[in-house]
Amino acid sequence: MFSNGGRYARWRILSMIIVGIMAASALLTANFIYQNIYVTLSNANIIIVLSSNLSVDTIDLKNYNLAEERTRYKTESFSWSDKIRNIFNYEVSGTTTTKL
Repeated sequence: MFSNGGRYARWRILSMIIVGIMAASALLTANFIYQNIYVTLSNANIIIVLSSNLSVDTIDLKNYNLAEERTRYKTESFSWSDKIRNIFNYEVSGTTTTKL
């Protein structure tokens, strides 16, 4: 490949080595930034969150039971009673007199 490359064969090899070293240094720099800066900031954020005196909230049992009961009503099926009044039945129940 480079045996008969002429007088620039050594420069080609040297430029490929330099480009490889630059790529490797860019990867190592990105790895250093990730491990030492990003992880440190995320750990500091976790420490701040955990040291903020988290406490358990008290549960309002009355509202909890009411919500649980209403959730149960939503899941139960509803059936109409047979004794319900038909509002569309217009039977005459009394007598009226009208003047013509």
